[in-house]
Amino acid sequence: MLTVFAAGYLSQPCLAQGKKRIPESWKLGTASGLFPDLTPETLKEVKASGIEHIEVNWKPELVNGTPAERLAFAKDFHRNARKAGLVIWSTHIPYGKKFDLAETDPEKRPDILRNAKEYIDLAMEMKVKQIVIHPSTEPIPDSERAAKIAACRESLKELSVYSKKKGASLNIECLPRTCLGNTSKEILQILDGIDNIGICFDSNHLLKETPQDFVKAVNKRIRTVHISDYDNVNERHWLPGKGIIDWNEVISALVEVGYKGSFMYEAVKKADNNYSFKDLKPNYESLKKAWINQEYAQSIPPKSFLVCGDSKILIVHYNKSRDSIPEIIWSWDAHLAKDLPETFRNRKFNSTDDCKAINDGKQILISSSSGAIAILNVSDKKVVFYAEVPNAHSVAILPGNKIAAAASTHANGNKIMLFDIKKPNEPLFTDSLYSAHGVVWDAKRKSLFALGFDVLREYKIVDGKSLSLNAHWKIPGEGGHELGLTSDENTLFVTEHTGAWTFNLNNHQFTKISGFPDAENIKSLNRDSAGQYIFTIPEKSWWTYHVRFLRPERSFAFPDMKVYKARWFYQ
Repeated sequence: MLTVFAAGYLSQPCLAQGKKRIPESWKLGTASGLFPDLTPETLKEVKASGIEHIEVNWKPELVNGTPAERLAFAKDFHRNARKAGLVIWSTHIPYGKKFDLAETDPEKRPDILRNAKEYIDLAMEMKVKQIVIHPSTEPIPDSERAAKIAACRESLKELSVYSKKKGASLNIECLPRTCLGNTSKEILQILDGIDNIGICFDSNHLLKETPQDFVKAVNKRIRTVHISDYDNVNERHWLPGKGIIDWNEVISALVEVGYKGSFMYEAVKKADNNYSFKDLKPNYESLKKAWINQEYAQSIPPKSFLVCGDSKILIVHYNKSRDSIPEIIWSWDAHLAKDLPETFRNRKFNSTDDCKAINDGKQILISSSSGAIAILNVSDKKVVFYAEVPNAHSVAILPGNKIAAAASTHANGNKIMLFDIKKPNEPLFTDSLYSAHGVVWDAKRKSLFALGFDVLREYKIVDGKSLSLNAHWKIPGEGGHELGLTSDENTLFVTEHTGAWTFNLNNHQFTKISGFPDAENIKSLNRDSAGQYIFTIPEKSWWTYHVRFLRPERSFAFPDMKVYKARWFYQ
């Protein structure tokens, strides 16, 4: 058992040579539209958040200003970006009638091309790698489409010669709805014979084919990308994970065609997109982690979630689920686990109450209020660790092959317990904690947080074999239940008898979660990197038959299962 566990948990995925190394070379980038401003101070914050590349979106006041003002901005911005340690990977030539390459009036075309050339010159002032331009405006009636394509091609031929002379890389962007370039077939038709122009792949503009099919069709003509998610009804510019795009498929397609540019986000802050550039790094890391997991372990899609209850653990594909019916893609039942002793198999795992993916999604931590904790592999469903824990309600993996568990109300419970994986029957350390319900390891602070009836505690590891209480805080109510860590590791989710809270790990303040449903005894609360909540609220006694979501709202039914908790598979 221990040998299997060591191979499963301690080893990290070793990326193979060749195409599978490509995602590791992509630099995280974002369009500047997500910045509050373009000041030197903001650029330094952008760099500190983990972003390395940026795309310049021209502000309306500059577009409507003078050529001298635009030139002065380009020089200043390039200098400030360089000082902040940022690379200006791309610029976006403004959109509108003044830049419409598909204009069919021959008298208007010279001014349009002169405007585009000015922005190519400005891009070269900023030492930009890639320049993005839209092939048209809209709407375009079917009766005018052929003429618009012909006009666009004539414009691009002239700009191709100009770009080549300037040493610039110009790319047309795939667009939605009736715009030109709304399919791979049409964008290749537009570019046929114009070899010096590339393509900007915008993942949320493709309403007539999947993003991955577009990538494979246009292949190596992709020189830069715009990354965001959508609902396939219209462009949304959501953070990846919020919409319907299969990001494992998109990344695999980009790898297949050999894309080696920037991973440039073009998410837009709107009423339904409440995030900033600081949210991009955790989102990007979760996409890469999910893709690596798919390539080297099992295919658990990025937008999947765990459900536990009775003797079962389920993994559900969120995007393939329809209406209230969950698409279950993986399951484990303790009653069928022949590698568990009979008492564990038939009794101690009768009421699983927590489940967490670990080791890049290769394994799952499980706790059961019937009296046990375990770790199992996702790929082969082997149980590689188990131990007795009275009324176990939560479990966390710690450095050095240690496991912490919360033992709730029980004659031998009301404590936290620390185990060495190699000695599952010999707890290394215990500390009394009435109604212990949650344990979470915070790698950033090297701390174990534990939740009890009315207190949140922080422990530090001592000598690799015990824990020392470092701090504690009174929670805003009683009956502490859920304890979870956000993907940026700066906030804890805490639920108690009357509501849901966040605990800021920097200033140690509790805050009621704005807009979250007021409910009693919320059993689980989790949020993915795109900002969508997953939670469970009891319907009967301690269990529910539904897993609920917020921002956006959804609900899935599990009529044959007493569900206790649900969590995003990838955080």
